[in-house]
Amino acid sequence: MNAGHLRTSEFLANAALFQCAVLAYNLLKWMALLTGGAAQQWEVKTMRLWLIRVAGKLTKEAGS
Repeated sequence: MNAGHLRTSEFLANAALFQCAVLAYNLLKWMALLTGGAAQQWEVKTMRLWLIRVAGKLTKEAGS
């Protein structure tokens, strides 16, 4: 998650970014559990690509 890197010099901004990263990680783990554990071995790039493809499919089908 690259949590050791400070993105800004503001403490509250860094705290908000860290909370967003933790929330995103927890959501991905929750979704992996809902898939029956099939997605638990996926790497971050694989999960990101899968999420983008699902979003693309949803928006393409909604536009039809």
